[in-house]
Amino acid sequence: MNAQAGLVLLGLLLLPGSLPGQLQVRTRNALLIATATAALFFIVVLIFYRPLFAGRSIRFRRRLARLRHALRAVSRRPHVLLYGWLLGTLIQFTFVILTALLAISCGLSLPLRVWLFAWPLAKLAALLPLTQGGIGVREAALVALLAPFGAPGPVALATGIAWEGIIIAGGLLAGMLAFLLRRSETRAAAT
Repeated sequence: MNAQAGLVLLGLLLLPGSLPGQLQVRTRNALLIATATAALFFIVVLIFYRPLFAGRSIRFRRRLARLRHALRAVSRRPHVLLYGWLLGTLIQFTFVILTALLAISCGLSLPLRVWLFAWPLAKLAALLPLTQGGIGVREAALVALLAPFGAPGPVALATGIAWEGIIIAGGLLAGMLAFLLRRSETRAAAT
């Protein structure tokens, strides 16, 4: 999830250059306002830390203590967190590149920075509890996110469905292989 958030952030940073000229300025301004608002919120929470958290329930304070304990544990070995984050980001980035290549095969050619923006957001949209495994939600979000960049809806939908087919087929093949290996181990142990 954090790797997807990192890719979304990277896509948002690269996004204004992909938009038509009249939208570039508005998008940059919106990103600057969002960044300034988040920074201001963070500063306000740091300044008013004690008044905000004083008088809270024991349950809330226990959760906060667990969070502090987790942050201290991570601060002792930050390289583990960094390696995990880098590996997750690399895997998600590879998925984005594979999706972009699959889209080219489907006839949809868009810059990689557009894919860095749209694909992770579509995958995050699939977390909405509307369908089993987000099937359909991811594809609809992908069509909606790629439309401003001139992507034809049917081709964007075909790319999403093809990706889902590859993921499902890979899972089925891996499951079948695990089943057959387990079965052969059982036979070898019986003889």
